[in-house]
Amino acid sequence: MLPTIVFCVFGRIHLIYAIWCIGSLKAFGYESIEIMVDNEDERCLFASYWPNVPCNIVSVERSGYPAFSYKPFALAKYLEEFGFQHTGRDIVICDADILWKKDPTALFARFAKGNWVHKITAVDPTDYDIPLAKVRPSYISLRTILHYHRRHGVTVYPNFVLNAGLFMLPEHVFPVVLGKWMGKILSLPSNEMLMSEALLSLTYAEMGIVPKADREDIKHFGRHIEGRTDRPVLLFAEAGSPCDGEFTGYQTATHYFGDQRPALHRDAVDMGLDPDGLVREVERLLSVKRRHDLLRLPGKAMRRLLKR
Repeated sequence: MLPTIVFCVFGRIHLIYAIWCIGSLKAFGYESIEIMVDNEDERCLFASYWPNVPCNIVSVERSGYPAFSYKPFALAKYLEEFGFQHTGRDIVICDADILWKKDPTALFARFAKGNWVHKITAVDPTDYDIPLAKVRPSYISLRTILHYHRRHGVTVYPNFVLNAGLFMLPEHVFPVVLGKWMGKILSLPSNEMLMSEALLSLTYAEMGIVPKADREDIKHFGRHIEGRTDRPVLLFAEAGSPCDGEFTGYQTATHYFGDQRPALHRDAVDMGLDPDGLVREVERLLSVKRRHDLLRLPGKAMRRLLKR
């Protein structure tokens, strides 16, 4: 059976993205889809587009943790309160800001009962030997793991950082991973839990779960073999090349990170996924959000921006 694709959506902008994303899946006849939203208004809007997709309201309190940690909190509550609606299938966690360009059936079949990840970033294992005080502030995945090591110790390190925006696990494995992932998040103070995906990667390593992806979808491929360390390290796996008529993860689905959102809006319209012009509402909401964010900047930073 095809995997169940699960969406966690918070906020109207991402709800509209999810409506488009699910439309791109429906174009290939994909039906095993579930979604959780934050409130009744979001549920009603979603149901007006996809009434046959199971949709449950899951409101969560992140207890001071950053917004990007919403997903594991929401998934944990969803499993506790509802459980998966489509059972007996692998589980695919999918962010809303994704569009499916190819039928995912062949891709999922290649990685059935495996541990597919849409994007893996290779890590040089000797990075874990760098003292925390010398790790640059922007290297938040390493800083998060070193924070965890300082408080709890680490038995096995990952030579990778997973992107949790799109990944697949067997159904019986997923709840165990989620429980351990949540445990790691909650074991760190919010100011040290800088990247939840780093702790998901650490969870894979400590459970011996080998993530797999096509080589083309592994960022910085080669970094994982640059140095030697005495620390125990779990290695990611490079999948075999797709056969004729098959496609890699990146060829199958596009994840529109950060400043790629305008391309997401254009592609959704070009693919016929937005017949009602929801893109205009998204762009209005984003404009309001940008103005609000500017007002929150310190005066000096705002003056620098206004001079540009």
